[in-house]
Amino acid sequence: LVLGSATKFFHCPGVRLGWALSDPEASAGLRAHQAPWMVSGLAQSMGVQCFKRINEYREMLRDLAERRKGLREKLSKLDVVRKVYPSAVNFLLVSIKHEYPVRNLWAGLLKRNILVRDCATIPGLEAANCIRAQVLDEASNERLVEALTQA
Repeated sequence: LVLGSATKFFHCPGVRLGWALSDPEASAGLRAHQAPWMVSGLAQSMGVQCFKRINEYREMLRDLAERRKGLREKLSKLDVVRKVYPSAVNFLLVSIKHEYPVRNLWAGLLKRNILVRDCATIPGLEAANCIRAQVLDEASNERLVEALTQA
């Protein structure tokens, strides 16, 4: 069984639309338990429009993968960074060396209008001294790398 979410794949927050791929027997089992009105009209319309543009999304995902790889490589070389974890999505989990407290780093980035997530509030990462950085366009990614270089 493979489940997918339009919210994540097509960047449509708030649209409750997803899909399931499975063998016929499992699909029949799922159908037997589904609610009678599963998807709103708006979500159906958005889904049709999104899937009409699937090739554009595939190209965007290839581009994202290249930018993610480049950002990961650059961040990995910085003095403040302990480790950049592998990722298959549009953000990177970056472990910062403990001599650079994330809260201070976060505040300094914010003053430069660069927003990253301080992961101290994420269960399991409270003491890990991590940030989560979104993979953006090349110019924004370079601004992040430059700012962390000067940290």
